[in-house]
Amino acid sequence: MNVNKSYLSIDPDFDIERENEINNWCLQRVGKEKFKKGSLRLERMLKDSIAEITSIRKIKIVTVAGTNGKGETAYALSYLLQNSGIHHALWISPHVMSIRERISVDGKLISYDKLKLLLESEYERSELLGEKISYYELLLCVFIKHVLSFEDNFLKVLVLEVGIGGRIDGVNLFDADLTAITSISRDHEDLLGVGYKNILMEKLGICRSKAPLITNFELKYLRELTSEYARNFCNECGEINCINWIDLFETGLLSREDNFSKRNRFLAFVLFKIIERNTDIANKAYIATNIANIADKTHQEYISLVDDIPYFKGRNEQITYQDNNSQFVFIGSHNLDGVRKLIHFAKDFDCALIALSKRSYEEEPFLIFKLFGKSISLAKNIYFTSFDHTKAFHFSSDFFKKFSDISGIEKNFVRYIEDWESFVTSKELQGKKVLVTGSYYFVGAVQTYLFKKKRANNISF
Repeated sequence: MNVNKSYLSIDPDFDIERENEINNWCLQRVGKEKFKKGSLRLERMLKDSIAEITSIRKIKIVTVAGTNGKGETAYALSYLLQNSGIHHALWISPHVMSIRERISVDGKLISYDKLKLLLESEYERSELLGEKISYYELLLCVFIKHVLSFEDNFLKVLVLEVGIGGRIDGVNLFDADLTAITSISRDHEDLLGVGYKNILMEKLGICRSKAPLITNFELKYLRELTSEYARNFCNECGEINCINWIDLFETGLLSREDNFSKRNRFLAFVLFKIIERNTDIANKAYIATNIANIADKTHQEYISLVDDIPYFKGRNEQITYQDNNSQFVFIGSHNLDGVRKLIHFAKDFDCALIALSKRSYEEEPFLIFKLFGKSISLAKNIYFTSFDHTKAFHFSSDFFKKFSDISGIEKNFVRYIEDWESFVTSKELQGKKVLVTGSYYFVGAVQTYLFKKKRANNISF
């Protein structure tokens, strides 16, 4: 796997004291980040702002959903828009290292001062309205107010990454002009329903009449379900078959041999070309007759430009820690399907360091660790660990005994590290290539720790 320099890398303005200050402020008022069912409170908070964005300023909305890859796709689309001079705002969730990653305009993260100011004003407004909004919802309100702080005709596009699902997510309050779903896997089944079909139906909730839908579904079963959904979708007027859908596997533009990063980037490139070739992406009649042609021509352009698209925060991001000359590669991979894709395409690391966030069903950590434990081509040594976070998965005292019994993998083959902080800066990793994977929260924790060590010891990356 090729590893390029990342687009964002370590933010030069990253300030750990300000991060802690803002995170603590949020935790004290809205609690930890946890999905909160029901959208009426957010709709009441945002109704007028959304109307101004879409009806008055006529900013076009691109919504990106999917179990895996939606963040990389949204980042790649943002990068392509920025390089083309198309002014846009990007909403990402969750963040990896800095809370500011969630809110950016033309690749520039919101400042700490403006973030804090908008957090305070939006929280105060929610209190006055009697709305008990969540951590995610508060930040989404801040994003929208940040968008509205720019001159009326400046921003042309909003790129919105769905947090969870699609139908029930806050970004779905916007009527999207262009939609994408990257992949479907078993994740968040407690919220989205059990099985691929239920999860797919939740994510298809981002669709709108005549708005193009681009998907990356390797499984034919998912494409068949989506085809049926598109045929039967009807708008309020009763018109059926009004989703302009194309799947990049169904057309043969992608194949099983294409790694997950290429799939996400190519999807982003198709979205970008739809926007670039027809800036008025609300012109749905044009899209209906040209979408397949756009995708096919885009594939030829993409092949010549693929190496120019960089990697992004926590997604094949590379950092060299010069104190022990170790090379860290960060690839968030937080569920079974993501791990399968990672193991299939990532090879030849000296070691892999893995920690998970809480999982939606009890057997999943065992299955994930079993995949890693049996992957002899991924890394010479595999280490599991835990980390300090409200969403972190923590091992029970008999976890590894159970794991050994269930998986058939010897306990001495699966190594557990209690103190990952000492490990990542140890001489044991001298000159080694280290994969850091699992939870994006863990990826962010390792990056933050390395940043603190760099600052304390005046070490370079």
